[in-house]
Amino acid sequence: MRKFLIFLLFLSITISLVGNEFQVTAKAKLNLAHMGLQMLDDSQKYDNNGDLCALLIVRCGLEEINFSNTASKVAQIDKEGEYYITMKKGARYIVMKKAGFGSFKEYFESPLKS
Repeated sequence: MRKFLIFLLFLSITISLVGNEFQVTAKAKLNLAHMGLQMLDDSQKYDNNGDLCALLIVRCGLEEINFSNTASKVAQIDKEGEYYITMKKGARYIVMKKAGFGSFKEYFESPLKS
């Protein structure tokens, strides 16, 4: 009986450690026809050099995720079930963070284009 309880404790710890991770289910896809940037104001769609940003749309069921890339992130707009992240052209990755989860760094197959 004692071995069984130790096994259950070990199993529950393992599940809680493995369960709190991000999983990317689809890679970024280029969509030149998307009009998402048109809805944003100039401070969100242009970087500090006046260049048009790239728009990264992340769809997921989690709330309160913070996306970061200190060199490239311009703005983050949280929408219901989606996050609009505007980034400088040439960005190669994004970092996802959420309290209680580990951070996850996702690399893009090619640098983002404006």
